[in-house]
Amino acid sequence: MKRKTIARKLFRVYTLLFGVLFLTGTLLASAFMVMAIYKNIIQAQIMVTGTISQTIEGYFDDMNEFSMALMNSERFKQAAIRDIPQSLHDSARQNQAILSIYTVAYQMFEKGYRIGVATKGGVYIWLADQIIVGEVDGQVSRYDDYNGYGKPVLLPLDGNEYLARVEGGADSVYLDGETIALSRSINLHNQFRSPQAFLEIHVERGEFERFLEKLLHSTGADQMRLTIATEQGRVLYGDGAVPEIEEGTWVRRGGTMSMVQKIFAGGLAVCYSVPVAVYYQRLISFGAAAAAFSVGMLLLVIVVTYQVSRSMTRPITAMSVQLEQLDLSGRAAFHKVDTDIYELDLMAQTVANLNEQLSDTLRDMVTVRTAEVQSQLMALQSQMQPHFLYNTLAVIGSLNEQGNARAVSRMCSDLSKMLRYVSTREEQGVTVYQEVCFLNSYVAIMQERFPRSQVHVEIPMELMMHKIPKLILQPLCENSYKYAGRPDTEIWLEGSMDADSWRICVRDNGAGFSPEKIREILERCRTVAQNSQALSSSIDGMGLVNIYARLSLFYQARFVFEIDPGKGITIGGSLV
Repeated sequence: MKRKTIARKLFRVYTLLFGVLFLTGTLLASAFMVMAIYKNIIQAQIMVTGTISQTIEGYFDDMNEFSMALMNSERFKQAAIRDIPQSLHDSARQNQAILSIYTVAYQMFEKGYRIGVATKGGVYIWLADQIIVGEVDGQVSRYDDYNGYGKPVLLPLDGNEYLARVEGGADSVYLDGETIALSRSINLHNQFRSPQAFLEIHVERGEFERFLEKLLHSTGADQMRLTIATEQGRVLYGDGAVPEIEEGTWVRRGGTMSMVQKIFAGGLAVCYSVPVAVYYQRLISFGAAAAAFSVGMLLLVIVVTYQVSRSMTRPITAMSVQLEQLDLSGRAAFHKVDTDIYELDLMAQTVANLNEQLSDTLRDMVTVRTAEVQSQLMALQSQMQPHFLYNTLAVIGSLNEQGNARAVSRMCSDLSKMLRYVSTREEQGVTVYQEVCFLNSYVAIMQERFPRSQVHVEIPMELMMHKIPKLILQPLCENSYKYAGRPDTEIWLEGSMDADSWRICVRDNGAGFSPEKIREILERCRTVAQNSQALSSSIDGMGLVNIYARLSLFYQARFVFEIDPGKGITIGGSLV
């Protein structure tokens, strides 16, 4: 009879028992997981396509809301439908009408829209890279079949036929570019069945495609192919036409899974197409992972059962060896077999202690760093200088004693606007327009104290909606009032832009800083840039060093801060 060791017998029994239990559990768990993953695939696709459709609809809803705002603006409609066509040969009146349009439609700069208005009288108005107004040479058939009665219509355009037929339109960069236009009829009296003009909101097709690519990437749908078409069948994005399949249901067509959703009040159809392998990728990946996991776990079960059987029989084996070597003569002693594993417990406890100490150290480091950042931010909080408030209140009191109630009311209103502006938190910056409005309130107060002073603001309109750090223009003007040393102080603010940056220069009719003073100011700025410890000690109030620090924090290394004795102080930053 062939004899076997106890370890070998235990190994076979444990391997069979654990293997059967594992395979049974794996099959049941796999069946459950397959059903759960399949449901999750459907829910994930619904969530992804729903998010994409909602975002696309929001994109066009923004365009539609903007066009609705213009359509409901009496000032815009009167300027576009009546005033501009009647002033083709009166440049002064035409400029005033165009300014009225810009006043209503200023958000086009922030949103990146271009505006076109085609009147029934044959005049076309284009507001984009340049202002173009003129009579259309010939007939344009773009709206021959329009029957929306004021409702929006989306049109994919390979070029702007109106620009091609208007004097000066050939100079526009959007003459031949591919665009998407949201169009609707407008009427001074909202009689949409009798349109007096067609309002167009244009976006570049390339910009819309980049928007969709970014959207697909952000939602993890890079392998999903989109086709977007209007209810008239015009394709805004993608190749081919939208298939006629049941809305909201995934249908297999060849090697592709497709689904169609209607958005924008049914005016747009979005078709999602995904390769079958990608659609079921999670199931395929799970199958491959489950197979690899099963093989790995079976191997692990074999190894573990072998180790367990050996571990359980190791004391017996040791005793057997000693018994086999036992010498009754006493030359070989029998030693007690110890099976306790104290080292593993000690190592685990040691690792736990080390982990706890490491966590405490990291928390201390984070606490110290957070306190440091907070102290730096607190050091840069903008505060109105007390002496300005004291002087303003003194002037208000003097005007009140003189009985000048209108001046007192004016100054109180301007001071209230300034205090309200200073007290609001704008962590992401403010527009140049908001800064200029705040500056106007400050200048109005200062002119009560210095009636002969003047402030000239020459900032281009395209710069007005750009974001800059809060409270950086008024301190520069305050600096001019302080150091010009003249009752007839005259201050100029001149702004400019190029492809990727902006600049604003502030100069006055004073003597300017001496070279020694300029070196002192710039040295303090460099100290702030090189040593964060200097923030709380070197910056007090809203001085030039404070402005330097704000620009540094807002733009990092991409900003301008220059002081020239003859040209004043120039600040600037990146547009990117």
